[in-house]
Amino acid sequence: MTTTTNPSSNGLQDVEAERALMSAIRMDITVIPEVTTVLMDTDEITTVRYRIFFEEATKQHASSGSDVDSVLLKEAIQRRDVDADALMRELLKVSPSSSNAKHYAERVHEAAQRRDVVRRATDAAANPAETQRPTSTTRCGLESSTPEALTASRAVVSINIGWLKFQRPSCTCSTLPPSSGW
Repeated sequence: MTTTTNPSSNGLQDVEAERALMSAIRMDITVIPEVTTVLMDTDEITTVRYRIFFEEATKQHASSGSDVDSVLLKEAIQRRDVDADALMRELLKVSPSSSNAKHYAERVHEAAQRRDVVRRATDAAANPAETQRPTSTTRCGLESSTPEALTASRAVVSINIGWLKFQRPSCTCSTLPPSSGW
């Protein structure tokens, strides 16, 4: 899937998609079931006021179905120290319909996945002893009864994925076919 670059997106968060998603929900609360099939967790939404809106709208939708009372929704958001009137005005300006809600949710989810990759890579770099390493009889995913059957040398393999560069230890095994890739 091709991801477009947005002015309000830094790769790790997509504020434009978050805003458009909340606007779509504001326009039509019945899109929540479709959106929640894509978003695995409310933590995927990085902008606090949008996350609060989403949590409260989801709660109200779960308890009352498609009949969400906008006054009660605003009150619930206000209780969580968000200017609900300003938020509702902001969301009314963004998306003219709710038809693309699932697409916006997918963009928010993709940004969350990128954040997770960075978090895991950072954790692995900070705690190298906790990272899983091959055993003496297993190298490059190949199993052997004797360690001598595999000759391994450590190298660093770099992969550039758009804005993110990964480096990981790799090994070259004498038993790998010449055409095998990574």
